[in-house]
Amino acid sequence: MVRSTVQTFSGGTLLPAKGIFEGVIAGSADIGNFAMSYHPGRFSLSEAIDLPHEFTNAKIASFVLYDLIEKYKPKEFEKVKVLTAFTCQPTNIMTKTPLTSFKDLKGLELIVNLPVVSFAVVMNKDKWNALPSDVKKVFDDLSKEQALWTASYVDNHVKDALKWSKKEQGLKIINLSKMEKVEISRQLKPMIDDYIKKVNSLRLNGDKIIKDINELKAKYEKQYKSEFPQ
Repeated sequence: MVRSTVQTFSGGTLLPAKGIFEGVIAGSADIGNFAMSYHPGRFSLSEAIDLPHEFTNAKIASFVLYDLIEKYKPKEFEKVKVLTAFTCQPTNIMTKTPLTSFKDLKGLELIVNLPVVSFAVVMNKDKWNALPSDVKKVFDDLSKEQALWTASYVDNHVKDALKWSKKEQGLKIINLSKMEKVEISRQLKPMIDDYIKKVNSLRLNGDKIIKDINELKAKYEKQYKSEFPQ
């Protein structure tokens, strides 16, 4: 007996990217997958993940985001049911000219911010409440599994793309030294400090949020860091 069916709509065919969250709240769609970064300032907790935390891969970042939302149950999602949450693979710089040190970036024009992008799959509250309890359990039981599946998909896609690029296009991957990475972190720290000040003014504990992210990152790095060699 079929208890629930899902009809999918490709990106933009039912709701535009920036209208998915409101569309789900309004009931135009039962479920929607959207990027929180498309709504600056609205998702104060979630956007902490988009800061430069130097995540190794999407699995680590996705589980940190997932656990953060589970722990804080932020008001930014109070009008919907969160089915799962995940991120893209951490961004990197791709150039025609080799960059071998942090100093090589001086004077170079980039359109890049080196974060992950956070996503959530959310469901209309009325539609969720109307589901039988056993169907709700299926959704809930799959929640973290969906985060892992999506993170694995994007991680594997990047691995395949790098493998192809090395073989067919002669791509060379340059990893910065530990000292260079420390310097990058030092220069990007004001972004995190600004975030803490901003959310503190909203009566969120910015220091605690960042502390939680660092602790969760360390936890999941023990399990997943080796899966994506740097």
